Amino acid sequence: VVKGFVTDEHTRLSRGHDELRGTGGSLYYLSGRDILEGSEQITIVVREQDTLLELGRTEAVRDRDYRIDYDTGRIMFKAPVSSSMDALFTLGGAQPFTGREILEGHPVWIVVDYEARAHGAGSGVAFGVHGSQRLFDIAEVGVSYVQEGREIGDAYQLLGAHAKLEYGKSRAWFEYAESVASDGVTRLSTDGGLRYKEASRDGGKVHGLAFKVGADLHLGDLFDISEDLDLRVRGWWQVMEPGFHSNGNGEEQGTERYGGEAIYKPTVDDRVHIRFDGATVLVPDDRVDTGFRAFKRTRFAGGYSHRFADLGLRLHLDAWGGQHRDDEDGKVYDSLAFAAGARYRVIEGLELGLTQQVTALGDPEIVDDDALARMTTELMTLVGITNDLALSIGGVLRWDGDNAVKIGVRSQVDDDTAVYFEERVGHDLDG
Repeated sequence: VVKGFVTDEHTRLSRGHDELRGTGGSLYYLSGRDILEGSEQITIVVREQDTLLELGRTEAVRDRDYRIDYDTGRIMFKAPVSSSMDALFTLGGAQPFTGREILEGHPVWIVVDYEARAHGAGSGVAFGVHGSQRLFDIAEVGVSYVQEGREIGDAYQLLGAHAKLEYGKSRAWFEYAESVASDGVTRLSTDGGLRYKEASRDGGKVHGLAFKVGADLHLGDLFDISEDLDLRVRGWWQVMEPGFHSNGNGEEQGTERYGGEAIYKPTVDDRVHIRFDGATVLVPDDRVDTGFRAFKRTRFAGGYSHRFADLGLRLHLDAWGGQHRDDEDGKVYDSLAFAAGARYRVIEGLELGLTQQVTALGDPEIVDDDALARMTTELMTLVGITNDLALSIGGVLRWDGDNAVKIGVRSQVDDDTAVYFEERVGHDLDG
């Protein structure tokens, strides 16, 4: 299959890429106005707290998830967009890399790509071509090329290639791309679109490449033994150079990330989960000879849970940790923590939870040497509103006296992830 296009617009269209931090509300404003109808692509993205690497994304659908006023750039979501996500690596409210408290969780961003009208001379000819071929009903290969003329400066060029293999529930993929010049400006807002700032990690570079390779294997389905083996294994590796520009990827430039995950369910009531992630982020820094400072991080998490279905009880044991290093000071920090807990269903729609956490290692500037400061107990009550939505009321007590009360709303995405909007009221020993 081959597709292509050529255009020479007399009315200039400017490409916009806005990233808005979720505020817990439904109303947001784009930085552009007079938006081309139907040009917007809106995605809800969750990023790791410190490195801002992507943990997951969900595409939003117009009229189902949101409505948009194209003249003013106003977006109204049908449900509030949470500011944070309680993901795999935030167990019991502890940050796995340093051991510090992050009750706010991983940040949620609204990522919007769109085109807006701007009057004046056209910016030149734009054209592109894409070709793909399906092979043996299980594989696909493809290539693409896009070029956009510029009123000033070099034309933007993007070359890409991909290959993917799908068999049953399992799949593997490879993607490669290379760009010349910039395709636009990335703008960030943390207040719902009232104010924006430009963001880029390219360090002035105008040429770069990126690739991604990975596999997601359901081994029981792959070997036709699903009834005897429920084991899913995933792995990934992604590199994006600082000078690579595509679809407003300012926050992803200069990053490398890799990892793997295994989920094993020996019975319907037992679950074992192991995951490892590594990341390197290059931050522009004139003090370094290369012009970039490296921030490196690895992390792991593992857990086991067992459900007593007849009793409405689930017990879990967890361990997580990691290591991080910043070229700015050259220091290396290790972290390690353990947790044990239980969830009990009192009646339909009402659950009680108790988790005890012990922090073994962490950043010495954050984790106190006092043994009591390393012990944290969390109590939680979940009141079901719908099948996937619940009101959460709980308390977190660190044994040295630091404590907090948390009230919020949680929406369960899957077994490992819950999206929530939460308010914390607390008091610590420092006042």
